[in-house]
Amino acid sequence: MSQLSPAKYIQTRVRTLPIYKCLVSNSWKTTQFAGVVVMRKHNNGNVTAGMYNMDLHCLGIKMTSFFFNRPEEELMEQLEGAPDPYEEVTYTLAHNIVFAGHDFALDYDIQPHKDFEITRFILEEDTDHIPLIDVPVGTDGKPHLMVVTANQRPEALAKLIKNAGPGNFLYSVAEEQDFNEYLLASIPPGNLNCKNVLLIADLDDEVKVSKRNPIERAIIKAEWYTRKVPVDSLYVTEEEEAEWKEKWVVEFADLPSGTNQEQFDEYNKVFDKIVSGRRTGSKESLEEKLTLMANKYADNPVLMAVFYEKATIMGMEKLKMIAELHAEKLYTHYPLVKLTLALGTLIGGVEEGNDDDHNDRFDVFGDVYEAESIKDLLPGQSEFHQSEFITFALIKMLICTLEEDLPFAVKFYHMIANSGGEGSAFLPYVWAKYGSYLMDLVEGDDEDKDDEEEDESLN
Repeated sequence: MSQLSPAKYIQTRVRTLPIYKCLVSNSWKTTQFAGVVVMRKHNNGNVTAGMYNMDLHCLGIKMTSFFFNRPEEELMEQLEGAPDPYEEVTYTLAHNIVFAGHDFALDYDIQPHKDFEITRFILEEDTDHIPLIDVPVGTDGKPHLMVVTANQRPEALAKLIKNAGPGNFLYSVAEEQDFNEYLLASIPPGNLNCKNVLLIADLDDEVKVSKRNPIERAIIKAEWYTRKVPVDSLYVTEEEEAEWKEKWVVEFADLPSGTNQEQFDEYNKVFDKIVSGRRTGSKESLEEKLTLMANKYADNPVLMAVFYEKATIMGMEKLKMIAELHAEKLYTHYPLVKLTLALGTLIGGVEEGNDDDHNDRFDVFGDVYEAESIKDLLPGQSEFHQSEFITFALIKMLICTLEEDLPFAVKFYHMIANSGGEGSAFLPYVWAKYGSYLMDLVEGDDEDKDDEEEDESLN
């Protein structure tokens, strides 16, 4: 009997566990920004928790994630880095805070973070059985969209203009210190990712940024310059926005297409061994070990995709050759392998130039590059594994970046970042290319403005 994934367990069984403890950030009443944590306890003593980042002014469930079947101490360690300490509260209050923000945002068609489709099941059903508590929302009853920079949340601003109407909502571009945001120092080195960086206020602190590893610096650079892009450069029509939702709102599957639970369990076991094993010796000896593993598990499509990604990013040519050889025997049956090879080929073309060999490979994966959505690429499928979805989205994001399609490069950035970005080792490469493109765009614009001001001063 196959074991349920954490997400599927939460969606189908977690409500059979008793609610154990609930936490809310101390200052939620005064700031109307709330961190809410709801824990349920397993028979083994571990907890599963839903974490809800609430904006009671307007956005509702701004971000949410889950913590699955692990010791409570680990969860509390994660929460220690929050700038606003947590206090224990009743479940009734925690429930009312979440659903007050959720329902207020929905009044204006502002949807909750997509992972609420999972984490909502950690909460009780929102029925009359839960006593109602009056939780203040908005400012004087009006939705109040508060952002750090002017180009954040353009889709929410558009919803307010359409559904509330001019004069019936508030919009503020505030100073960083007005928000209950994280500081860079609160995220330990090695733990910054494309999702939690969205909450960091002091990304312009060059000293702190310089102490981060290259991958984290690429993540910071991408987010920092995304914030600096002029909002009027990101305009898309209502028709384009509707098409985007049709193309990119999907359901996630537990397994990559064509794979079975045995293959995925094998991947998890081997990958955990790679991650947890001590990396002693040279890069060459590590490559030799990984190459032996690639040959041993040549029939596992998920592992072949991972080995190919790692080899490409780490410059391990022997491992890449072996992984690619095995992957090419699999990709016609497994979309994840095909998508991974297609993204690796696109990256190779960027780095090495489009010679005849690369042009031939581009032709092989032409249907991937030309597909408008993963639904078009894999017709008939209603669900996609996160790794397939993220890898395809990275392909489209890199193409938009290379073609300087700014509005949609940024839309792909936000979509992937808000999903957590898990599913492809190629993400840091795409993030770095995107960040460099935006840096050239933003700093080039700044230089042009400086030149114009200098010219005017001379007249």
